[in-house]
Amino acid sequence: RKEFYCYSETTADGYEIWIATNDMDSPCISEDVYYYDNDLSDAIVEAIVNGEDMYVDDLDAHYFMDAVEEAYGQMVNNIKEEIENELIEQGYEYENKNEATTEMV
Repeated sequence: RKEFYCYSETTADGYEIWIATNDMDSPCISEDVYYYDNDLSDAIVEAIVNGEDMYVDDLDAHYFMDAVEEAYGQMVNNIKEEIENELIEQGYEYENKNEATTEMV
């Protein structure tokens, strides 16, 4: 059983909507249903960063690819920050103060 689901549905009057939910059996209309597919990225990024087991019905969709890129960037920055903090705790210092403000992209 998956922890996160992202899929599209069609409404009774023919509109396409997207659902991003942790509860496939009972999605919350006000929180899990999206009228625009580009609004899905934040929910998908959160699921990826949290390591949730996911189902996404369209892995080639731009919103999914955007979310993967954003999640990757966040995860790389988190790992970089953890490593830097560990090295600082071990007594290492930056040679140049400007290096501390450089952000890895």
